[in-house]
Amino acid sequence: DRFQSQCAAIFAVHPFPLLKVRFYLHEDEWKIGQLNPMSVAQLDPAELTLLERELAAPRCFDPPPQPTAGQLRRVACLWDPDDRFAASDRETLARFAAAAPRHGLLFERIGCDDLPRLAEFDALFIRTVTAIDHYSFAFAQAAESLGIPVIDDPQSILRCTNKVYMHEAFQRDGIASPQTAIISRRSSFEAARRIGFPLIVKMPDGTFSQSVKKADNEAEFDAITQEMFRRSPLLVIQEFLPTAFDWRIGVLAGRPLFACKYHMAEGHWQIAKMTRDGESEFGHVEALEISAVPAPVLALALRSAEVIGDGLYGVDLKETPAGPVVIEINDNPNLQVGYEDGVEGERVYDAILAAFAARIQNRAGAREHA
Repeated sequence: DRFQSQCAAIFAVHPFPLLKVRFYLHEDEWKIGQLNPMSVAQLDPAELTLLERELAAPRCFDPPPQPTAGQLRRVACLWDPDDRFAASDRETLARFAAAAPRHGLLFERIGCDDLPRLAEFDALFIRTVTAIDHYSFAFAQAAESLGIPVIDDPQSILRCTNKVYMHEAFQRDGIASPQTAIISRRSSFEAARRIGFPLIVKMPDGTFSQSVKKADNEAEFDAITQEMFRRSPLLVIQEFLPTAFDWRIGVLAGRPLFACKYHMAEGHWQIAKMTRDGESEFGHVEALEISAVPAPVLALALRSAEVIGDGLYGVDLKETPAGPVVIEINDNPNLQVGYEDGVEGERVYDAILAAFAARIQNRAGAREHA
């Protein structure tokens, strides 16, 4: 019983029938030293006796009690109040919580230490930063292994945070995008000259504007790539398409959720720029009715989102003389009161919560027929 909560958290992420976990004590804190799957044949007599006793206990296999007609299903929202890049703020989460009972849901915030509690919930909504080396990815994997609906799912996170995958997927499916190349140290200048300056340099797994730089000439390109190559053997370069704004189309389960114009920060080529004191300064966000989005822009946004999955995505596009192009797809798009919901209002919250309610119900139906 001493390590019960730790073992429950480990099993949520690695649901093997048998696992051997070795803990060690370091500076008055127990830590995991080794984690290995086992077979029954590797158990000694005392361990076999313990296993038989646990398997014989009915409580091991009793399913969790199902909510009655009057009970609310619980949606956990992973959020960190200290995360300045979190996709939603406290006020936005309050809107979700207020709307949840209309859909038979209870919306509850959880934090990074609540992984052992995840099995208590019926669904998971991630509203903190997502990356494969961030704790949010472990939560997404755990939710998937538990069979509970999660937005966004691990596959969406993997695909959206890998710009190399995204470029190749766009090429494979004929999704219009800026002229792009994947470069290594050997191919960098040749590919850059082919695209032409100025151009954009991106880390393949980077997030936010810090991982995206503009090179106006070969000297700047060399300085930027030398620094980025220290962190990644491959980089992504794209032609520079200057526009006054980027389209951001929110897509949920293949349907449009909201539409915005993200205008560039004042005097800058991106929607956000870093000030001298290290703060981010953003351009104006202009929400529009979905019906006001040009048909080619909306059609391309929906088609490109299909490449990723059926989760919640923010598709960034630019309009060019040759037609719209997709810049990238975000698996964890911003939802902030007064911005993305500026026109659609409560419909944004209701649509997301209704999607959770439907997925929870579908999961319950599948379990009944299993």
